[in-house]
Amino acid sequence: MGAGMNEAADPSTSYEMTFGVEEYRERLRKVRAGMAEAGVDTLLLNSFANIFYLIGHQTTGLANYHCLIVPMEGEPLLVVRRLELLLAQSCSWISEFVAWEDHEDPVEVTTRTLSARGLAAGRLGVEKGSLAVSARAMEQLQAALGGARLVDATGVVEACRRIKSPAEIAYIRRTAEITGAGMRAALAAVRAGVTENHVAAAAVSAMYEAGSEFMSREPTVNSGPRSGIAHTSFKRRVIEPGDTVLLEMSACYNRYSAPLMRVASIGEPQARVRAMSDACIGGLEAGIAAVRPGATAGDIERAVGEVYRAHGLSAGKRAGYSIGIGFPPSWMEAEIIALKRDDPTVLVPGMVFHIVPALREPRQFAVGCSESVLVTEQGHEVLTALDRKLFVK
Repeated sequence: MGAGMNEAADPSTSYEMTFGVEEYRERLRKVRAGMAEAGVDTLLLNSFANIFYLIGHQTTGLANYHCLIVPMEGEPLLVVRRLELLLAQSCSWISEFVAWEDHEDPVEVTTRTLSARGLAAGRLGVEKGSLAVSARAMEQLQAALGGARLVDATGVVEACRRIKSPAEIAYIRRTAEITGAGMRAALAAVRAGVTENHVAAAAVSAMYEAGSEFMSREPTVNSGPRSGIAHTSFKRRVIEPGDTVLLEMSACYNRYSAPLMRVASIGEPQARVRAMSDACIGGLEAGIAAVRPGATAGDIERAVGEVYRAHGLSAGKRAGYSIGIGFPPSWMEAEIIALKRDDPTVLVPGMVFHIVPALREPRQFAVGCSESVLVTEQGHEVLTALDRKLFVK
């Protein structure tokens, strides 16, 4: 087949589909309603999470250009690197693909495809907020599609992803079980004299053995002074007596995440470590208690923050974020909902959050405790399951 040519999929080859076709069609219906509300005639998606949500395509080739073209009528079609084509056909329910060759400019292939299908005019929705599309690509689109108006459609698909379907929730529950296996393995491996890498290897091995696929982010295992610096992770340091060891991880099952955080102390913890850990655990429990339909994202942050303040502490950050679909580099859906101060987003059944109170003494230690929590009709359901305590080793 020639460069940039149409490729039709045989539906019988879609053996790696994550959901049934009817679920995808219902998602497409919701997205098109969002397009209509935003005044978008054709939607161009580059976000891997959004592409996965609408058609099921998933890949380790995240550095490759992908563009899902979603017209207001007819089926979506995917512009994809030829090397990715077979996988896209295997994962997706759609039947039309346009493959670009390595010697081609994929943005040019996209614009040619739009023109050939009569979609190059009108209001084209683009994801200006997506990390998967460059400013250069946006400039190319605008230059090549002079007759079109590019509209920022960031958030159109994300609004549909806020509330998880029963099938999505089932996957997140399974992920939570696998994450728990990883955390238990990590806690069993933590002791003085081993490296952070040893603990991370135990966690990863347990999660892969239990059924995880490649994760959206590597586990966090940081110890001693390194744990007092946010977003460090394992780096060959030998764990020593007196250290705290911060552990945070999430498995991935059919691209869904369910994170969990716990902390271990090597020997009896200092009084300051114990007090700050108690504040995190208390804040977590207050935050979970605030989760119910009709509450707001800001209510959860306020509940966590009140516990901090009662201990004379402040985290200076949000209390958590929405979770669901995850691709590297993150398991978060913070761009969808963040549990931040005064956020007015109203909670409804089917939303899922990672509530993650954590406190640090810079370059000394860190403590924290988190859960993945589902909003239910009755209130909430904690999906992850492990003792909420400071584990003393």
